[in-house]
Amino acid sequence: MKDSKFMKLWTHPDNYLGETWYDYYVAYGHSRDSDLLTESNWDCFVTELKAIPESVNWERGESQWTIVRNSHWAVGWVEFIAIHKEAEAHIAKADELLGRIEDYPVLDEEDWSQRKSEAQSESAREAVKYWAGKQDRDYSMLELNRIEYEVVNNCEGGEDWYPSDQEIQDAVNKVDYE
Repeated sequence: MKDSKFMKLWTHPDNYLGETWYDYYVAYGHSRDSDLLTESNWDCFVTELKAIPESVNWERGESQWTIVRNSHWAVGWVEFIAIHKEAEAHIAKADELLGRIEDYPVLDEEDWSQRKSEAQSESAREAVKYWAGKQDRDYSMLELNRIEYEVVNNCEGGEDWYPSDQEIQDAVNKVDYE
């Protein structure tokens, strides 16, 4: 068995009726309600583990690593990466990634930034559409796109940001319709 600096072997939780994973380390997890950083790190973790070739000398019937998914009453579902206690290359890679997260919580800055940008754009799109529906005039698609652009361009919020009516009105005031 290879020891891990950052992971612990799976233990049986109270009130758990699912499959057991006693010979596996719990590497990293996420849920339906995970934030964008956790989702970004999850995808990076999975990609890094998939890049490791399966050992040709692996004689066990179990896989060297797997993604375990369970239903959860509070968050809908949870998933975790389970790595067999003798899958040395996978344990080493997981420890490397977890060490990086301990030093700085972002595994892929570009991916996380892209996810934040997409979430902010989606929030602006939804908010502007809702705002426009409450107005006394009709806005063209071009006008709405320009308002959305201004709203996002002036965004100072995080991933859970949703623009206020005032932020939208400020963007409308900056857009020239002539």
